[in-house]
Amino acid sequence: MNLKFFFLSLTALLSFSLCVQAQDSIPTKSTLSFKLGGCYMPQSTFIQNTSEKKDPSASPEWQLGFMIGITTGVVFSKKVSLDLGFGSSKQGVNYSTSTEFYAPITLHYLKIPITLNYRPLMKYNIPFEFSGGFQYSGLLKADIYMRDGYYLPNNGDKQWFNESTFDVVGAVGTNFEILQHIYVNLKCRADYSLTDPINRDYTFNGGGNTIMHWKSDRSPSHNITVGFLMGIEYHFGKK
Repeated sequence: MNLKFFFLSLTALLSFSLCVQAQDSIPTKSTLSFKLGGCYMPQSTFIQNTSEKKDPSASPEWQLGFMIGITTGVVFSKKVSLDLGFGSSKQGVNYSTSTEFYAPITLHYLKIPITLNYRPLMKYNIPFEFSGGFQYSGLLKADIYMRDGYYLPNNGDKQWFNESTFDVVGAVGTNFEILQHIYVNLKCRADYSLTDPINRDYTFNGGGNTIMHWKSDRSPSHNITVGFLMGIEYHFGKK
């Protein structure tokens, strides 16, 4: 379902980018160009859950992580472009105390963002850029770090979490040319999952009893990442 939402978003953003560009001019084969690059982003990450705010035994804290990946895209004009990325993200949440329900979590995702980029001040040659779009995040690996005295079978198994999330993405910064066809991309970037990363219904059998790691009244959770993205791109063809 999350993948279906992603492809619908891809179609919508492509259509919208063409509509935005059409306000200036209709892109032609001679004005279109393609780009390819890489990026790295140190990030602060969190798994937001409203029920934890009311639970005195919960003490969630932000966790440091990173994302590294490649970017591709289509440049319609000096103002408008569309990006498709593929990144590996390490993220999660820490807890200052550990109980049978709360322990530090680290998640590894394959992230596929699709974003529309707009530079409204290019008529003044100011490469200030806004980016917004959607993202599919597929879970690659998961770890729950239980402290001594607490037992969690299949620790590190992805079954405690949903296989994917569907996210919104936003960024603001600059994308400027340093050499012919070579651009530097510097942005403050954030994403937020619209769907729950936690498989709240998963249970296991312990001594003949059905046991849950997650509390039965746990509210839906949301992944959050905030970071500073640094990238370099090569733009093929004409500007």
